[in-house]
Amino acid sequence: GNIVTVEIKPKAGYKAFSPLVAPDHKIKLTASRFALLQKLIGEKKLTRDWIVDPAAFRCSPYDPLDLFSGDRARIIHSLQSLLSCPHNNLKIWAGKDLLLSGSDFDESCWSVVARTLLLPTDGAPGSTSVKHFLAEAVATILYEESFLQTLLALQKLDILDADGAIAIFKRLVTLCGGC
Repeated sequence: GNIVTVEIKPKAGYKAFSPLVAPDHKIKLTASRFALLQKLIGEKKLTRDWIVDPAAFRCSPYDPLDLFSGDRARIIHSLQSLLSCPHNNLKIWAGKDLLLSGSDFDESCWSVVARTLLLPTDGAPGSTSVKHFLAEAVATILYEESFLQTLLALQKLDILDADGAIAIFKRLVTLCGGC
């Protein structure tokens, strides 16, 4: 029938807080890992295998801190950011048809979403009203349910961070006589 499915790869919704963050990595304490990686990719200091054309790469305005904020307006903003620049963090289906997957999508997918949801359209592909409706609807569900807060609580169990894991590994190697 009239089913639209939205799959979000939310990323980590917190800033690093480990006491083991290396002194030269303190920037990790100021922004989400995703936002920092977007900046590094945008500055061409880092690449990812899913980026087909690095020269055409556009940084995503999405920040998982907004999605996990518990604030409805920020959740809506995060979803609108994903809808504007999904990369590999958002997929949308209409029925069994995959309409949007990563950066490879056709703007006409929004008219399909509108038709599937029986929304009035002005005939323009990429209609902001369709994107707005979808962001509002998904945000309402995410805001009302406890899923994001439960996921965030689980994410925050990672108190070591990669820096801490490396420090502990090095200490264990030292304690084991270099083995």
